[in-house]
Amino acid sequence: MSWEAVGSWAASAALFTGVGLLCLAGLLLSALSLSGTWCVVGAAALAAAARSDPFPSWWLVGIFAGVAAAIEGIEFLSAYLGVTKRGGSKTGAFVAMLGGLAGAILGTLVPPPIIGSLVCMMAGAFAGAYWIESRRAKANAAHIAWGTVLAKLAVIAIKFGATAAMAAVLIGGLL
Repeated sequence: MSWEAVGSWAASAALFTGVGLLCLAGLLLSALSLSGTWCVVGAAALAAAARSDPFPSWWLVGIFAGVAAAIEGIEFLSAYLGVTKRGGSKTGAFVAMLGGLAGAILGTLVPPPIIGSLVCMMAGAFAGAYWIESRRAKANAAHIAWGTVLAKLAVIAIKFGATAAMAAVLIGGLL
């Protein structure tokens, strides 16, 4: 075996390891409601840039980026939809989004940091919606506020599923 062949094998092994680690990081981040889909987009871009094969193409990287952007949009609107679909007001939905953002930021101080952010994000969204809706629709305030928590959990499932599907397409195509 020549040194050139060894170098080529080592470069391929490093590429596959990097892609695999980025995909794994994406899955873990998505399970924690963070933007793990972008890790898989990065893995696809890395593979497209490093390989001369037609897979993955830059078209696939663009499709993955579109999926990741759509999921970010869905996540942004999830608190709004969770509140309004259960009969809550637009104000309650807006305050739920602010509460979720504040909870996620303050949750970084709650150990363990990533889990703390996730729990506090949901608690903040719930508290924001409940605070507004308890003044408007007292009897249904908790029901409406739970809508934001359920929507956030649904987004985590969507995000994890999309990340897993993108990683499976990428890794399956590389093998």
